Amino acid sequence: MRLHARSRAVWLAAGLTASLLCLLASSASAAGPLPNPCALISKAQVSGILGSKIVSTAPAGNSLYRSCAWTAKSIAPTGVEPVQRALRIQIARSTKAAFLQQADHQPNAQRVAGVGQAAWTARPTNALNVYSNGFTLELSSVFTASPLAAEKTAAKIVLRQL
Repeated sequence: MRLHARSRAVWLAAGLTASLLCLLASSASAAGPLPNPCALISKAQVSGILGSKIVSTAPAGNSLYRSCAWTAKSIAPTGVEPVQRALRIQIARSTKAAFLQQADHQPNAQRVAGVGQAAWTARPTNALNVYSNGFTLELSSVFTASPLAAEKTAAKIVLRQL
């Protein structure tokens, strides 16, 4: 009798878990597609952040994330290996708790103030992670004078559009 009650409890828990997973899946799809980062910030704004003209934009992603990468004109003198500043922004859905838990598991993670509802970075990886209203942004820039400042500026522009 005890075994039967335990078995029933296990099946009930499994049924509740399956129901919860279905609810989460349906709420994620009900939230609609993720915003396109390429459309949340203009080429002119990215050019201003990077300090160089944008020569290419590359969108990517799937149902779990979307990203956009902008590459600027080389800042190296002619005849020298190109040095191109770049910015990449990735957007996904998350909870604030999951976002903060991710930060807790990153070595060298440091909180960043002044952007989003929560933000952190784990330098020297050149990535700023920002949480706001159910979205996470991961921003990375290369060959900029101050990568964190560039990423914060881009994040503030994108967050105004979400």
